[in-house]
Amino acid sequence: MNDNDWDERCEIIRRSGLTEFAVVRRIEHNEWNRFADVGKIMDKGLESVLRYSPNTTIHDFARDVKRVLKIHLNGPIVGRDNPKLNYIFKKIDDWVNNREPDVASLYEYMQVDDEKKPMLLDRLRKLINGKKGKDVALTFLVCEHRSLMTRPPHKILASVFGDIGSKQGYNEYYKKGLNYFTCNEINSIEKQLSNFLIVDN
Repeated sequence: MNDNDWDERCEIIRRSGLTEFAVVRRIEHNEWNRFADVGKIMDKGLESVLRYSPNTTIHDFARDVKRVLKIHLNGPIVGRDNPKLNYIFKKIDDWVNNREPDVASLYEYMQVDDEKKPMLLDRLRKLINGKKGKDVALTFLVCEHRSLMTRPPHKILASVFGDIGSKQGYNEYYKKGLNYFTCNEINSIEKQLSNFLIVDN
């Protein structure tokens, strides 16, 4: 997400009634080890955001809240170890996992840093949108080849991405491996995943 995207999302969320900054203020006004209401705060915030930005995902919202929290709570702290921040982040992660357990399962197959997993998921949603069988298998073959993910099972993919074709079709194309596909097909996927790839020198 570039700065313009971030500014645009902040503006949408500011108009929602319960902004991420309001979430931060409500949390900061409690004892930091008492966050039983974090899930309720997140639920209310997401509900408000969706009125103005219906395409916002749970992971978009959680990522943005974390970014604001990090700025507000970690600014004066020297070093990276901030127990208060880590505790809140864990509560937010629990909220996300409870709302979308199948996405949490898919995250277990990702081999990128935790903070990049929602962004990789967003990119995969765009790549897979409306595609089935061969194209879906190619996408995850490239991910596995470039060490972004290990092979996820069809059941989890179908739950997260919707209709991706039959399990048999996905498995058959996956077994064929990258050698079955053309260089252009592979390069097209790699190009769209380039932000997550490590470039060899």
